Amino acid sequence: MIEPIKRVSTHHYPGGFTHLRLVAEGIAAKAQPGQWIVWGGRTLYIMRSDSQAGWIELLFTGETPHQEKIEGPGGEVPTVPEACSRSLLIGGVGALAQLIFFADSLRKRQSHTPLLLLQADQPLPFKPIPCRTMIPGMPAGVIATLPLLSDWGVALRIASADELAGCYHGRVDELAEQWLKAQPQPNEITCIRL
Repeated sequence: MIEPIKRVSTHHYPGGFTHLRLVAEGIAAKAQPGQWIVWGGRTLYIMRSDSQAGWIELLFTGETPHQEKIEGPGGEVPTVPEACSRSLLIGGVGALAQLIFFADSLRKRQSHTPLLLLQADQPLPFKPIPCRTMIPGMPAGVIATLPLLSDWGVALRIASADELAGCYHGRVDELAEQWLKAQPQPNEITCIRL
């Protein structure tokens, strides 16, 4: 679907990140976590959408396209089955928009507990804060999280080779493996890599 847009808000963050809210009612009505739009030849992942208000949000680096039409939503939608009570989502900073969209979607499920793990190998658009939610099986001292997700009550932890305070010192795959090994029934956790 190709749709005209109206820019509602633009914010710039550290690391060269831009956060945009666009009115695009048709795309907002169909958008699912993990999907993207094409805008000015760029493929940009959707960070959030509101089908009732008719807007989508994007979080990306690089120049903002100037075209007044976008195409989408596109891409396969990784799914977390409704019957699943726990999920593990893993991604790098380039997948942050997708992780946030999944977090926004999964937090609305009454009996579902997601954990998001983020590999921070490039500057972040936010200053990590200490978590408010403890996670059983998480290594001691791994407490850094994204402020927005903390406000939502969604657990996110960060891995970094740069020895950022409160982060796991190493690769996100190592952190995921340690955490999964500490879980009583790891085979019941749906894992998605973005």
